[in-house]
Formats: sequence, C-alpha cells, structure tokens
Amino acid sequence: VMMFTLNKGNNPAKPAFVAQKSTTTAPPNIPLKDRYEDKVEVSRTFIAENGEDVTIFSLIYRSYGGGSYSRRDQDSRDNYIISFQNLLTGEIIKTMPLNSMSNTAYDTFKRIKAQSRTFDDGTFYIILNQAEVFQFDRILQTFEDITTKLFSEQIELQSGLATVDFVDSGYGSGFKLLTNDGKQIFYYPIVDKIYNSKDELYSAYSYLSSLLNTKSESYGYGFVSPGSNQIGKGNPAELVQVTYKTNYGGPRRGNSSIGWYEGYDEVSSQYVDPTTVIRVIAYNDLYRIVAHKTLASGRLYFSPGIMFYDQEHLIIITKLSASPSAVFNLQKINIENGDVLWTIPYDELKAIGWVKSFYRYQNGFLAKIDNNNFVIIDADGKISKRITLENPK
Repeated sequence: VMMFTLNKGNNPAKPAFVAQKSTTTAPPNIPLKDRYEDKVEVSRTFIAENGEDVTIFSLIYRSYGGGSYSRRDQDSRDNYIISFQNLLTGEIIKTMPLNSMSNTAYDTFKRIKAQSRTFDDGTFYIILNQAEVFQFDRILQTFEDITTKLFSEQIELQSGLATVDFVDSGYGSGFKLLTNDGKQIFYYPIVDKIYNSKDELYSAYSYLSSLLNTKSESYGYGFVSPGSNQIGKGNPAELVQVTYKTNYGGPRRGNSSIGWYEGYDEVSSQYVDPTTVIRVIAYNDLYRIVAHKTLASGRLYFSPGIMFYDQEHLIIITKLSASPSAVFNLQKINIENGDVLWTIPYDELKAIGWVKSFYRYQNGFLAKIDNNNFVIIDADGKISKRITLENPK
C-alpha cells in the first residue's frame, strides 16, 4: 500500500449571528491568601508560513484566581492572549488580546480548543473553541475575528452557526460547519463553494470529470513494495512520485491508500500487476492521478516515512538497512531523480529530539520539536541554530 496526501437571488435573508456572551462573576471577595492562584495556560505554539518565512506565536489563556481546576466560576478579567515571538532569539516581541467574544475557555476546566490552518491562498486562520474564526494579518501582525464576515452571506446558515471546524486534514482549504438545525455543510471560501452533504463533497474531490476551473497539477509521494501492494515491518520499499490534478482552493482528497492495479490495462493493451515492467496505479481516475514514476530506481528504503514535501522539496525518514539494529536517518531527496541531497544522521536527530513538523524557512527549514523548541536546518542540511522560546508570564 502506498500512502500519501493529495496536494495541496434576491436579497436572501441573512443568518442571525448573535454572539452569546457567557455570564461572568467578579473576583471572589475573600482574602488573597485563600484565593486560587492566577494562571497562564499556553495552549500551543502556531507557525504561520509565508513562502520562505515564518511567524511564531503562542495562544495563551490567562485566568485570574483560576490556578486550581476546582474553580468553576469565571473572573471578568479572564482573556485570551496572542504572544508573538522572535524566531532567532526566542524572545517575546509583543502580546495582544485576542478579543474573543466570550473570553471563556472551552470547558469548566479552562482547557483551550484551538485549530489552525494555512489555506491555498496563504491566509492563516485560527478557530477558537469551535465558535470563532480569526484571520492573521501578516503586515500588521494582528488577528481579526472574521466569523460574521466569513459566513453571514451564506443562505444555508440562516438557522445560525452551532460549530465551526476545518475540513479534515488533506481535504483542502475549507470549513466544516454545523448549523443550529443540525445540518452539516462544507464551505470553501477561496472558490466560494458550499457542499451540503458528505456525498456532495466526495463527488467534488473525486474523478477528473468533477475538477473545477481552478484545477492545477501537484506532486504526491509514497512508498510501495516493489513486487506487491504490501508494506510491512522489514519489507523494503520504493519511493514513488505521482502527478495528479487538484482543485486550487477547493475540495481535495485526503490521505489515500493506493496500490498497483492488477488486470488488463487498456492503455498498454496487456495484463499488468506489481511485478510487470509496466505498472499502473489502481483507481488512478478516482484519485485524479495522471502520471507516476519511481524515484532512484533500484534503491530500497526500510521502515520509511514522508516527513515533509511541497512542489520543490521532499524530506523523508528511513533506515539504511533491514537490520533490527538499524537506526533512522533524515534525508532530503531530489524530486527529479531521487538522489540524496543531504542526510542528518541518527545521533544528531537523537540530540535535538523527535521532529514533529517542518516549515520552509529562508533557504532551509524550520523544524518544530515541541511548543518551545525548534531548530533551523540550512540549505546543506546542517543544524545551524537551536531555539528555545520564552514562556509567557
């Protein structure tokens, strides 16, 4: 099995978007020593990409007298804060209130539910508590609540908005919405398309015949065993690049399991399977695949995985042999021929910690280890700087 993510009338009544503010209570009028401690909770660190640059900021929930999870009321001063930080020094540049409509946490234990996504047009969004959508202004370095502006013109939302989420990862630049009358719809703002059911959405991201006018070609990558459709522990694998059609700004197919077709191929007029000279990807029309090729033909990979790719770069992790004692190395691969451009060996990976995600940065990459720790990898694959961000006070 080869796994890869397919990249990347007449004045109708408007829905009623009324922000329901929660009731707050004043700080407890009891001696300070008996009050709960003030608390700063860092939900997560976000990375907003912009070509070859990034912006780092943290989402914080600051509660007063709320250091204990046993406190169920809310102080009127409790609020969300965005903390912008300097990538190279880790220092806090500025903080700003997020101006949430309710200033409440997701539940009585003050946990924060936050999601983020960069859309195809480069717009970076945060969804807070499945209720509010904030858009990042890269020039002003601010966030704006655009929930009403984004959804108020949609006639399908006349009953009001119950919850908002992003569509599942890999399915494009869209929002998954639940209306107050229990209907689930999918909205893609770049192409201004609404899909009223999962079946409509499936039709929109499947087959070449349903492509929008915004279609373009993209690359995807995956590993597949050379003589079968199976990848198991210890089984060697080939690296395959697929070219497929996709909707810019519209629905896309997410993570897909793809294997080699077995049967009569009308294009080559012969029987094909995983062992024949000519190999065909199964369901290529469904997945909108128009071409594929094996990179570095003859090279085999062991326990491999795709760590990062875009239309110019590919980073993988792999063992160098099938030996049980073999260790993982990180490698950047030439997307034209499969050559290894650089390698970060296991010892260096172990020293910095497991990399959770990669981002383009200048001529190299920014690797995120956790919410506070990052490393910069230069164009030659050298770890040029380690960064630890300040904890907001």
